Amino acid sequence: MPTLHGILIKLRSDLGYRANSNGGVCVLYAEKVIDAFLVGEYETVFKNRCEYIKKNYEQLPALLQRVKEETKIKSKSKSKSKSKSKSKSKVNSSAFFPVKNAGESLSHTPLQNPITEEERQMIYEVAAFIGQGELYQNPEDYYGVFEQSFSQVQIQPISCYAQSDALERLGGRACLVSFIGVYTRPELIQYIQQLNQLAKVSAHDFALSLGSDNHRISLCYSHAQKNWHVIDANQPDLRSLPANDVSHVELANMLLVAFGDAHHGVCALSSQLFTTGQQQVILQEKVNTWKQNEELIALHDITLTHATRKNARKATLAWLAAKEGDVSALQRIAELSPMVDLNQAISNGVTPVFMAAQNGHVDVLRLLIEAKTLDGLPRVDLNQATNNGITPLYIAAHCGRLDIVTILLEAKVNLDCLYLELSPLQHAEMQGHAAIAALLKEALKEVRSSELLHQ
Repeated sequence: MPTLHGILIKLRSDLGYRANSNGGVCVLYAEKVIDAFLVGEYETVFKNRCEYIKKNYEQLPALLQRVKEETKIKSKSKSKSKSKSKSKSKVNSSAFFPVKNAGESLSHTPLQNPITEEERQMIYEVAAFIGQGELYQNPEDYYGVFEQSFSQVQIQPISCYAQSDALERLGGRACLVSFIGVYTRPELIQYIQQLNQLAKVSAHDFALSLGSDNHRISLCYSHAQKNWHVIDANQPDLRSLPANDVSHVELANMLLVAFGDAHHGVCALSSQLFTTGQQQVILQEKVNTWKQNEELIALHDITLTHATRKNARKATLAWLAAKEGDVSALQRIAELSPMVDLNQAISNGVTPVFMAAQNGHVDVLRLLIEAKTLDGLPRVDLNQATNNGITPLYIAAHCGRLDIVTILLEAKVNLDCLYLELSPLQHAEMQGHAAIAALLKEALKEVRSSELLHQ
């Protein structure tokens, strides 16, 4: 039996969604878990939906197509008839078909058994789950939905588009605090202990979205159960643990395993803590007091020790700051010492500059460009490509980051870098980013003119 993670990857592909660069669905799963947890639906609705997906994933594309076709027929029939039958159940407005209407291109295999109203509702909910989760997983593909560019780290604004009706009724998501840290095992245990202290004074559920360079999971606190739930697409059956000083070591070890850092013993994490908008004011007061704890402050202090530490895949504090757009933290890291490496790439070749370009963090990119060694040389390489050959300019053009492309062009980056035999200009044109394409054309014209003058 395939894992749930593998099943979701296959289902997403079968529904026609674009293959993403990392091939995973961990962001989709982690964020939809939090959406469900905050409205009290994780143990029931969410788990039941996942069980249905596991049992029916091979038939779901055809089922979805069939429901769509039947809905169209009923809609046409209803428009021609004046009858007011009340026998049809209303579909929850939070359920929608995948954003790309993927099912329309799927071959339809005749299904003999009639679809019950209960199953029809479940099919709608699965479509909503994948479609809403896709906004979290690949936000750069949905400029037309957001009418602006978002990246995966911008969870709260994306949630306004990806949340269920139930979460919207509770005021949506509210982010109360965020941290970045490169923790040793003892420090991660201390962090869990601090989170336990917050749990003790909280009268409500809350959840953390935990991300690293390779994965994202959810860490959810249930006030009723006084338990932590580590929820991971790769390990969907992890047991919950009590929020006390007995289980903090085991919980820290679970996080290290989840991010592949158990052997190395160092975990690079970004944390965003969420509750509902309805509970925001009450819990924010608790969080503000909790943030003043000296041990918590020391854990997240920007020191040379913290700034030079790496996880197993070489992610650093500067890398996390660039990814999250934390310009204040990056400024402090850069000021620690000119010897702190601001250009350190993780194992797949992705640098802090690349992350800033991909996620659209203008101020972070400017700071990295302006950072100099004692000899006045740049501390970062703006043209450094990933192991796959993708440069910061290329990813910015792909993601539609006009401001980022402008800054990189001002810095005179290489315009002729190719990925899959395509230049940034060609890819911008393919993606429909007209303003970026025009900018790149003009820049290329200037480069070619300069080359002719110097021949």
